[in-house]
Amino acid sequence: MKKILIWATAVALSLTAVSCGDNSKNAPADEPLHTQKPAETFGKEIAKKANGTIRIMSYNVGVFNKYLKDGYQEVANIIKEADADVMLFQELDSCATRTGGVYQLKQICSLLGKEWDYHYGAGLLKFQGGKYGVGIAADKTAKAKAAKNLNNYNDGERRGLAVLEFDNYVIGSTHLGLKDEAQINQLKEITDFMKEKYGNSNKPILLGGDLNAASDFALIPELKKDWKILSTTSTATYSTEQDKYCIDYILVLNNSAASKVEVVNSKVVREAKSANVKTASDHYPVYVDVKIK
Repeated sequence: MKKILIWATAVALSLTAVSCGDNSKNAPADEPLHTQKPAETFGKEIAKKANGTIRIMSYNVGVFNKYLKDGYQEVANIIKEADADVMLFQELDSCATRTGGVYQLKQICSLLGKEWDYHYGAGLLKFQGGKYGVGIAADKTAKAKAAKNLNNYNDGERRGLAVLEFDNYVIGSTHLGLKDEAQINQLKEITDFMKEKYGNSNKPILLGGDLNAASDFALIPELKKDWKILSTTSTATYSTEQDKYCIDYILVLNNSAASKVEVVNSKVVREAKSANVKTASDHYPVYVDVKIK
């Protein structure tokens, strides 16, 4: 009996999520924001990255509760299988009651099997007892970190930007609004911020995330004035229920340092051996394999 009690206690401790203070203790039981039974068995293994490249992946994870309840492990399996070096996350709760008071960025990084550096950028600074926004993580320690809260431009919620700086490049994660005016102005805020803070660094400046804009949206021609799209645009990234749009991108700022970035490969991850990509979120992750001089 004593051994059984010890075993049960150990199991309970192993299932404890990374939480923020006492928020998780009184949080109501959370239900998936959508309901869908897994439609497919697991698929083909994600392609290996090319030698000498950095794999940058952008993934709108839908607070890990789009189709599954607390689908952290499924997303972690996809990231580990992809062997990503840098992750750009969108739709992350931080200590919000609807997702059990969990600091979701810390929680997902704790499941990736090695030490990850990370930074959070809130869009909504006050949301259900916590925050809501974007995050960025890397499998090596950043030199510096930054974040910016973006205006909403009459488009509902405010948006965020999270940035990590390394010795040879800078990269940010963001999630833009739904309307043309908001998208264009939010991107301008980001562009001005990145140029002012890192423009004299002689480092490539990269940006990725859910821009909520397909190829025929007003944002895209505006975007191309300052940024170059590195990721593939030939495959839909939203939604996993219906292939509708490519709205998730990875970009590089069009300055003199952009030539230091060489794209070796880019794909939208539509299946994985270790998890059902279609039920892990309503977005497919997209990655680029790059060499940075």
